[in-house]
Amino acid sequence: MIEKRWARTTGFTAVGCILIAAAVINYWPILNNTLIADDHVFVNAFRVTSFSGLDKLFTMQSPLFVRPMTMFVFWVHSRLFGLNPWASHLINVFLHGGIAFLLFCLMKNMGAKKPTAFVAALLFVLTPVAPDAVTWSSGRADVLVLFFMLLAMVLYGVYLTKRSWAAFSGAMLASAAALLSKEQGYILIILLPSMDFLFGGIFLQSGIGAKKGLPAKTRLILTDAWSQLTDRGFLFRHGILLLLICGNVILHFAILGHMGGYEDVPLFSMPRIGSVRSTFRTMLSPLNPSDISWEVIRALRTYTVTLCLVGAALVVARWRKTNLKARRLFMMMVIFFIVSMLPVFTPFFAHGLSQGLKNSRWLYSPTVGLLAMMVIALLEFGWQRRTWKIVAISILLLLVPVYAVGLNSNNRPWQRAAAINYSIPKQAVELAPEPPQGARLAFMHLLIYRDSTITGYGFEETIKAAYGRDDLDVIWVKKSEPVPGPDTEGYIFDYDQENGLLRLVKEP
Repeated sequence: MIEKRWARTTGFTAVGCILIAAAVINYWPILNNTLIADDHVFVNAFRVTSFSGLDKLFTMQSPLFVRPMTMFVFWVHSRLFGLNPWASHLINVFLHGGIAFLLFCLMKNMGAKKPTAFVAALLFVLTPVAPDAVTWSSGRADVLVLFFMLLAMVLYGVYLTKRSWAAFSGAMLASAAALLSKEQGYILIILLPSMDFLFGGIFLQSGIGAKKGLPAKTRLILTDAWSQLTDRGFLFRHGILLLLICGNVILHFAILGHMGGYEDVPLFSMPRIGSVRSTFRTMLSPLNPSDISWEVIRALRTYTVTLCLVGAALVVARWRKTNLKARRLFMMMVIFFIVSMLPVFTPFFAHGLSQGLKNSRWLYSPTVGLLAMMVIALLEFGWQRRTWKIVAISILLLLVPVYAVGLNSNNRPWQRAAAINYSIPKQAVELAPEPPQGARLAFMHLLIYRDSTITGYGFEETIKAAYGRDDLDVIWVKKSEPVPGPDTEGYIFDYDQENGLLRLVKEP
C-alpha cells in the first residue's frame, strides 16, 4: 500500500514538473517584458501600501470591481519585488502551469486514464488563447479564479472519495479565494453540486457505501438528483458554499452598489447570433491574423472542428459501451464549459470576440472545458485497443507544435506593446528630464489597442513611475478630446505611431 501511494505521489509530482516546465519554456520570451498599461497601476499602487492599509485591497479599483484576492497577490509580489517585471510575469506563468496540473489531477481522480488527463493538460498549457490572461500581468484575475476553482473541485473530489472533512474545508477555502479573485467564481454554485450528482453515488458504490453495508441497488439510487437534494449532508455542504457566495454579493453591493463588472459591459446580455458565431470561431482557432496567415487559421479551425465532430460521433455511438466514470467525467466537462461561458456578465455573447483576440482572457476558463471534452471523447469513448489509442493520441498531439507556434505568435504583440511601454517613458524623461513640481505632461496620439494588446490604459502611472514622482499631472489626450492648443500649460508630447518616436512639441 505504501509503495503504491509513493508511486502515485511520484507520478503526480513528475507530471506537475513537466507541465510547469512546459509553461516556463514556452513563455520564456516574455518574462523580460516590461509592465504594460494597468500593470503599473496595480504594482505601483500596492508597492507603497503598508500592511496596516490592506483594507485598500477591497476598494482600490472601485467603481469597477472588487477582487481583493487578486489585489493581495499583487501586493505581496510588489512588496517583495517592487517594479521588477520578471517576477510579475513568472507568477502568472507558474499559475498557468499549476492550472494545467490541477486539470490533470481532477480528470485523473474522476476516472480518466493518465494519457487522457495528461494530453488535455498539455494542450491547455500551450493553448494560444492564454496570453491575454497569462502574458499580461493584469490578466491575473482570470488566472487566479480558474486556479482556485479547479483547486476547489480537486479538493471536493477528494472529499467525495474519502469523506475527508479537511479536504472539504480546503475546498471551501479555495472557493472563497476564487470568489474574491473574480466574479466568475460564482459558477462554483453549479460546479460543486454537479460533482455530487455525477460522482457522489459512483464513489459510494466503489467503497464508501459498501463499508456502511448498503445493498447495491440502494447505493445506485444515491446517484439520483432527488436523493442528493434531500440528503442533509448535501444541503449542509452547499449551504456553506451558498453563504460564501451571498457574502461576496453583499460585499460587491456594499462597495460598488452593484455586482461588479466593467463599465462598458452589461451585467446580463442577450445573445446575438453574429457575436456568438465569431466568438466560437475564434475559440476553435485562437490565432491572430497579424502574425499568422488566414490559411493557417482556417486550417486549424477545420482540424479542431473535425476532432470535435469525430469526438461527438464517438460519444453518441459508444455511450453505453463506455464505462460509467468516463461518461460522468464527460458530462462534468460539458457543464464546466457551459457555465464558464456564462459568468455574471456575458460580454462575448453581446459583443463577440474577434480574431484579433482582444479580451480573449474571457475564453481562458471555457478553453479548459473545450479541450477536456475533445480529449475525453477521443480517448475514453474511442475503442480501447492499442491501435486506436496510438492513432488518437497522435492526432491530438499534432496540435502541440501548432499551439506552440501560435502561442509564440500571440505573445509577439505583447512584446511589441512592452517595447512601446518601455520606449515612451524613456523618451519622455530624455526630452524633459526635470519638469518642475506639479508640472503637467500631455501626450497625444498614443495607442489604446494594437492587435490583441493594450498600451494606453494605466499610462499616467507608467510615466510617474519612470520619473519616480507622484506630483506630476500626466494627461493622455484621447481621440475624442480636443488637441491641446499653444496656450496649454505644461509640456505637450506627440507620439508618432509609424516610427515609434516621441516629440516634445511644447514646453513651459
